[in-house]
Amino acid sequence: MDLRWLDDFLTVFDCGSFTQAAQRRGVSQSGLSRRIQALEQWVGAPLFDRLAQPLLPTAAGRRFAPLAIGLRSMFDGARRSDLHVSITHTRHCAVAAVSLAPVGVDACDDDDGPRLPRMAKRVFDDGEAEACDAHASAETQAAVWALKEAGLKLHGGGIFMPGLRSVRVESLEPARVADPSMRVALYRLPHAAVAVASMHAGRASADDSRTDPAGSGRVTRRRPGMGSVGFGWTLLSTRIVRERPG
Repeated sequence: MDLRWLDDFLTVFDCGSFTQAAQRRGVSQSGLSRRIQALEQWVGAPLFDRLAQPLLPTAAGRRFAPLAIGLRSMFDGARRSDLHVSITHTRHCAVAAVSLAPVGVDACDDDDGPRLPRMAKRVFDDGEAEACDAHASAETQAAVWALKEAGLKLHGGGIFMPGLRSVRVESLEPARVADPSMRVALYRLPHAAVAVASMHAGRASADDSRTDPAGSGRVTRRRPGMGSVGFGWTLLSTRIVRERPG
């Protein structure tokens, strides 16, 4: 991700107009539009309703806004070239992981977990689902889905890319995958599972008091909006509150 895109997005979000935002950013409107399109491709969803007058953020745009603010404040205090960012969003939450090393993050809503059995042949190796008790509940199904996505994102792929079975989940408590070079952790937000994956490089960095002790990867609860630090990454999350009509 080009970190200038965060400033572009926040300026358009604040102005409600590509024209005004381009003037404030000191770039052409077409150039700003191309950068917003590139950000939308990176996020995986349109962020603005371009047919609305004035310009309005989409649901994904509203989810992304608080993460963009948090990421922007983090990058102000760090050398931008050193940071890796992974982002994910669902209907209920948006999450970003920031690290000095490659990182993958994914969130899965609990009500999406039951899709997993229908895709079992594409997702699981023989005996994998039974070994990790993947189908015990909607929450465990969501956790397995998030772990596999995060592992694939770490290597630049996604759950619908080739190699689905390459991330073999061995356990959910503690979170563990078969690849010894990959370390993973699971977190709980209200109604969603969040998984983070990074490459194992010696001992995990010291965690603060809000993270799992000694890199256990145990499923724990996090308050929405809390930033968590551990395993060498920082995790930012925001809960999406359903808007009332009218």
